[in-house]
Amino acid sequence: MRDGQPSLAAQRVAAYRLGFGRLPFPPGDPAADERLARDVAGALDFQRSERMARYLRARTEFFDRAVLDALGRGARQLLTVGAGYDGRALRYAAPGVRWFEVDHPATQRDKRARLARLGIAAPHVTFAGADLRAMEVPA
Repeated sequence: MRDGQPSLAAQRVAAYRLGFGRLPFPPGDPAADERLARDVAGALDFQRSERMARYLRARTEFFDRAVLDALGRGARQLLTVGAGYDGRALRYAAPGVRWFEVDHPATQRDKRARLARLGIAAPHVTFAGADLRAMEVPA
């Protein structure tokens, strides 16, 4: 993490996720999730790894299923810790469901600015920046 800068790792994850098939959820807005990810990935230049792509694809599918299972059981609040540029709150938005996203303040600021610039409304999401360094366990 670079001081005062959004997470480069979170940006790369968003770029990888663009190529993945995702589980559908009719009330959600997958196009908003895709627009955010494309905006984040737009200027990135990095060497993609097939091994990382396989890992992130499996992780994405796991968490997509967990979210959809929770929504199917009637969950009304969802929390994403280390949210980065994750767009599940957009992709899997549902009436009456509140999302809470926690990440480093610089990443959260950048994500919110991108959403505003792209005209993506997210009134159902509460963004909270956390100084993740304060959560590190001392050696």
